[in-house]
Amino acid sequence: MGIRTNNVNGVENLSSLEDASQAQLLLARTLGRIRGYRSAADGFQSDEGVNSDESDSFYDAVQKLFRNTSIADVFPSEYSETTIKATSTLAGSFSPHQVLNPASTLTGSWDYNCWLAAVNSVTNQRFHIDLGSAKVLVGVTYENNHHIGGVTDSGARNFTLWGSNSADAFADLTYANDAGWTQIVASVSELDIHVSANQADPKTFTVDNSIAYRYYAFKFANGWGSDTYLGIRHIILKAALGGVTVTQSVASELDASPSSARVMVYHNGEEAGLSIFVSRDGGNTFAEAASASTVEDIDGRKWTLSAPIQLADTPEGNELVYKVVTDDRAHLIYGASLIW
Repeated sequence: MGIRTNNVNGVENLSSLEDASQAQLLLARTLGRIRGYRSAADGFQSDEGVNSDESDSFYDAVQKLFRNTSIADVFPSEYSETTIKATSTLAGSFSPHQVLNPASTLTGSWDYNCWLAAVNSVTNQRFHIDLGSAKVLVGVTYENNHHIGGVTDSGARNFTLWGSNSADAFADLTYANDAGWTQIVASVSELDIHVSANQADPKTFTVDNSIAYRYYAFKFANGWGSDTYLGIRHIILKAALGGVTVTQSVASELDASPSSARVMVYHNGEEAGLSIFVSRDGGNTFAEAASASTVEDIDGRKWTLSAPIQLADTPEGNELVYKVVTDDRAHLIYGASLIW
């Protein structure tokens, strides 16, 4: 039997269960349930864990476990005044839905390609977006306003970002009314002015968010100096998809190619929020557990043990790797044990 424990302080090879480390506790629980198997454990300090703010998975286990968030551009179900709204709009060819529409051009005339607030409404404008279903926003790419490379001072400048699941909040475009909205922390509070040229000038910022919202709001406080116009050319929202975090182990090298393996996961979520996989060729080809069983610990955390994962249909090899996919960023992994 071998024990491998990984934690934020480094890697240790242990030969006994004398120390009260989380990995040893995990391994002891595992061996208490399954006799006659070999096992390796990856553990974390009990109050931290992969996916937590205090213990980021990039340095947990000396990069032996990692986060691999799947991010995609997300769009409203349609481009209309029903799904994208603003406090005010310059009549004619400057509807807010054009900002989210991929068909809008990033260069040339701003007609039918951007949103502009009503003339002389250059402060305190809301810009609301309905994605149709709740998404976890993690980033934004934007092009600030311009017209054939000019009038760049019409671009939005200082802003705050908000999320909501309330249709009533989405419908209320009064700038001061934040009821039903939760402010989200963006990595910037000021949008860059567009370069003074008729060319694309994309900028991106990140969003510290773990909650899925259907509605998102930009509150534009002011612009870059124009006394007449305030607007923005293009916005792309970036959301984390299901299976936000992938916790993948380093390979355990075996004497022979195994036909099956199991994984026990110590975590704080629901069994339905876990997908468990094993590879025997070093992580190139994975098979998924068909089922799992869960018990609750005295502190409310969960121990989930996968059914035997059959590896006969995967390429042979003796480098065993497990992978645990969690459903959201609030689902923390405190340890995992691989049994073969």
